[in-house]
Amino acid sequence: MAASDPTGRIGMGQSHLIEPSHSATSAARQRTLVDQYWEQHVVCSADFSTSRESEEQLQWRFEWYPLFREFTGLYGRHEGEIILDYGCGPGNDLVGFALYSRAKRIIGVDVSRRALDLAARRLSIHGIVRGRVELLLSGDSAERIMLKDDSVDFINCQGVLQHTSRPQELLREFYRILKPTGRSVVMVYNQDSVWLHLYTAFEKLLRDGEFPGLDAYAAFARNVDGVDCPLARCYRHEDFIRMCNEAGFHTDYVGAYLSKTELDSLDRSLHMALGDPRLPAAHRDFLKTLVFDTRGYPLHQGYHAGIGGVYRLYCWNKAPEEQHALAREAVVQTELADVRQQISQLETYCATLQARRDEIQDRCAELQRRHADLERAVEDLRQWQERVRSLPGVQLLLAIRRRILRLFAQLRNAVGRGQIGSSAHRHSAPEE
Repeated sequence: MAASDPTGRIGMGQSHLIEPSHSATSAARQRTLVDQYWEQHVVCSADFSTSRESEEQLQWRFEWYPLFREFTGLYGRHEGEIILDYGCGPGNDLVGFALYSRAKRIIGVDVSRRALDLAARRLSIHGIVRGRVELLLSGDSAERIMLKDDSVDFINCQGVLQHTSRPQELLREFYRILKPTGRSVVMVYNQDSVWLHLYTAFEKLLRDGEFPGLDAYAAFARNVDGVDCPLARCYRHEDFIRMCNEAGFHTDYVGAYLSKTELDSLDRSLHMALGDPRLPAAHRDFLKTLVFDTRGYPLHQGYHAGIGGVYRLYCWNKAPEEQHALAREAVVQTELADVRQQISQLETYCATLQARRDEIQDRCAELQRRHADLERAVEDLRQWQERVRSLPGVQLLLAIRRRILRLFAQLRNAVGRGQIGSSAHRHSAPEE
């Protein structure tokens, strides 16, 4: 396999996976607890056998996490762009970008070799060539992302930074490698969420008695990605915006998409939690302030209150000051193109759902036709039986059959009571 050179140019190899060079990423080889954990706990680690199964899993993610697609903008147009999927895992979004966007080059980075192996196999199922999508093994202790300054158009980072030892340094690296017209979409766990204040604070701690001795904030870290996960932070959006801005970005908070786990928890437990005096005031106050949109999704202080806090990061301030306006305009135009592409993708998905609905309706119609045919056959059989019964001599035969059945029944009853046996014994007994 070819290794990446110190300039950050990733070479081609015999598979999608590119090994980092020792001189450039020696820290990546110092495996931390974070690296070890995620090597053994790959998220959504199914090994797909067909491309259809793989695509259906992408749609399942959007359905399981309401507002995920809308807030992240996956997968957008990205015409001719270079995309970095940082913390790509087993390749969910690598496949999505490769199939649905027009990106020129897609780079996946992860700390887990097992995840990257799964991603490589999944990409091969779709026939995605190595030259367009490349995978790079990194590490939690790596000081740099092995890409050149100002070389990336878009960074996708979904649910990763809250698990890393140095999120602030990674944000600075994102800023370094993005072009002035580049942007990033980052998801980190949201502190102002139903997951923390209801699902963890009430259902897990009070109702189920799990995580004894921990408050909800400490229990949250054990209630998202496994009890042994070494790091799992959640952020208030004001705090994470400050972190991103300190790294150089202009940052917008979109809101926090939900999970079906949270929606189910609201249905089960919201009223019970509000009425339980054991629930600490901070969690009760949060739940009291929730309002709901027309779809029944909860909002807190104007933002949706799910676990997936989504942020859009921009770095047009990297351009010379006199070009800031042009850089911002370029970003706006790019995002408009991404939105149009996403609308097209949604229309395609809706058309697919409509086709499946039509197929199901056709199958239902066929089943109804078969049911009607069976009912007609049963009615024909009933009419045939009536005609047979009305034939000359049939009624006599039926009467004889009924008389024989009654005689057999009487005989069985007599045997059961022992009358026949005892009668035979009386007749054979010797006279005195």
